[in-house]
Amino acid sequence: MTHPQQPVPYPGQARPSGGTAITAAVLALVAFLLDGYFVVRGLGDVRYYDLPGLIGYLHLIPTVLLLLVGSILVFARVKAGAVLLLIGAGLDVLAWVAVAALTGGESLNYLELLAYAPLIGIVDLLGLLIAVAVVILAALPPTRRYLSASRQPIQHGPPVPYGYPPSQGYDPPPHPGQHPPQQW
Repeated sequence: MTHPQQPVPYPGQARPSGGTAITAAVLALVAFLLDGYFVVRGLGDVRYYDLPGLIGYLHLIPTVLLLLVGSILVFARVKAGAVLLLIGAGLDVLAWVAVAALTGGESLNYLELLAYAPLIGIVDLLGLLIAVAVVILAALPPTRRYLSASRQPIQHGPPVPYGYPPSQGYDPPPHPGQHPPQQW
């Protein structure tokens, strides 16, 4: 079975930077901590007849799991990590939009929330901004390049054509019945 060849960086060609991928993973861990706090704190307070509140908390369980596993996979430089971050943060943003639609826009009144409970308002707004940033960073091409370049071996120069001796190290022994290449 042959695998498609990925371009290997040559000397002078920089490896892809992991800035966007690592930033997305760190922000996903922050979102994991914020959402995890709300899951633990909020599910005990919500009632089954409070549909917006129930949706607001129940969506956090798969979101928290996806963000945690996705960030771990991105740190391990696995491509699936970026996909999990996209799904987890996308669920977070979609649930925020669903709660805003179900409350008729009352959940968007952050001035009132900041006046009543400033810490909750700041954390809620910060969680939304982090989720949007994770979606954007996980979808960027540098993130994909960084994660796909992770498993490639480093090649220290252009490939040597067949029949020429390697430029470094020891020459391999000649094949039986074959004369060694001539040195000029």
